[in-house]
Amino acid sequence: MPEATRLLDAEEIDVVLLDLHLGAASGLDVLDAVEGRDLAARVVLLSGTAEVTPEVRARVASVLGKPFTLEELARAVADDTSGTLRDA
Repeated sequence: MPEATRLLDAEEIDVVLLDLHLGAASGLDVLDAVEGRDLAARVVLLSGTAEVTPEVRARVASVLGKPFTLEELARAVADDTSGTLRDA
């Protein structure tokens, strides 16, 4: 997780693709770090399980179940208002 928090501080980030299970770490820790920095980044949660609680779903822009298609990923990271990727 130190690398993720370093990038959050060093880069301008529009979208965070976040897996809940990061080996020994938890994706929820990274989600906390994003929220703690009050970033305008959209967080798209990637999950191989259906066990994403309503509380966690409320904290992210969208949840994609694995496996997902490229089209589903593009929709998840698209700007809510235009349906297109920002600055694309």
